[in-house]
Amino acid sequence: MILVAENDEETRESLLKLLVGHGYKAEGTSVDSCLKGLINTKRPDLLIAGVALRKESEDFRLVKGLAEDPLLDNIPVLLMAEAVIPEKSGVRKKNPEQIRCDGFFDKPIDVFECMNKVRMCIDPGSGA
Repeated sequence: MILVAENDEETRESLLKLLVGHGYKAEGTSVDSCLKGLINTKRPDLLIAGVALRKESEDFRLVKGLAEDPLLDNIPVLLMAEAVIPEKSGVRKKNPEQIRCDGFFDKPIDVFECMNKVRMCIDPGSGA
């Protein structure tokens, strides 16, 4: 199961439809303090988290904490964020070094890029 954590309901629902349309089981939630409990309960195969890549944002702190939690270390994390990220954010667009992640893609979502990264996390041997 893929867990999509995104605060924008329209983006979250669009991504869920995309994943389900490609044959994946997926559930959605917002990025909030309940996210860790949900991950521990559901034990997803992949977490896709929408974040504002600013160190002071609450969703950044939550996802960073989750990604660094050793109990969740075996769950791949894909980050998605707005395509335009100011230089002063302190985060490099394609390698957000402040958060451990297995991949990164922009919002608005490029379907091909997103699905390739999902396949690489769910089935690394697929050659996608």
